[in-house]
Amino acid sequence: MKSIATRQIDWDAWRIIPSRNPPIDLYRRIAPVEDWSSIIKVELLTNPRVREMREGLGLVRPEDMSGGATQNWILAPFTYLNPEGTRFSDGTYGTCFLSEMFGAALSESIRLREKFLRSTAQSSTRLDMRVIKTTVKGMFDDATMLSASENDVAHKKFWKERQRDGCDGVYFHLNSRSNCCCVEAFRPRFLTKATQERHLTYTWDGQTIVQVYDFLEGKNIDLERLRSDGEVLHIENPLSVGRSSVQSG
Repeated sequence: MKSIATRQIDWDAWRIIPSRNPPIDLYRRIAPVEDWSSIIKVELLTNPRVREMREGLGLVRPEDMSGGATQNWILAPFTYLNPEGTRFSDGTYGTCFLSEMFGAALSESIRLREKFLRSTAQSSTRLDMRVIKTTVKGMFDDATMLSASENDVAHKKFWKERQRDGCDGVYFHLNSRSNCCCVEAFRPRFLTKATQERHLTYTWDGQTIVQVYDFLEGKNIDLERLRSDGEVLHIENPLSVGRSSVQSG
């Protein structure tokens, strides 16, 4: 794969991650309250994000471990590796997907949730999701003119080499729509000011995500419109939506 152009990125960008709200204590069903603090300390010994900050596991470059890069929401995607990989990772290093537009971030989040839920044959459930806004600023490789499939071995090998070379990340289009400009960051130091913007609940019917409820607006998001042109429009919600009892993925 030949060398490619770069693009300067300076965005307030979007991404969507699984959430629990209100928080649920992981150990409340298996241990008495007085033991929780000790159990949490043991759990942190194997937490890759905490260990990266404390010991340096080699998942993040030392020069990237400063400032806003140590925020939980920023550092986590670079330390919790996805063994299946991503568009621009073979799974041996972490990346962070961000989109310039909320609609593109939502489309990608729904695609990935549906892929996971189908692979696990998950029955109908609701998923609580957290919308994060993050400032991203850096010089990213421009992959908009490349046609290689994300499953292509040569494609993954090329981007692994670019990541090793210290590349900031990749700029690409999520699909053919012009408003779907995205990046996959390779290094956390180019991300700052991660803040929670809103909460969503996805309704999964066992086959697909059929409803997305936006708690900020108090309405559903029109999924037909989102899937057709990437635009986020709200419609009145005919049914009440509560927090999920099951969180997948």
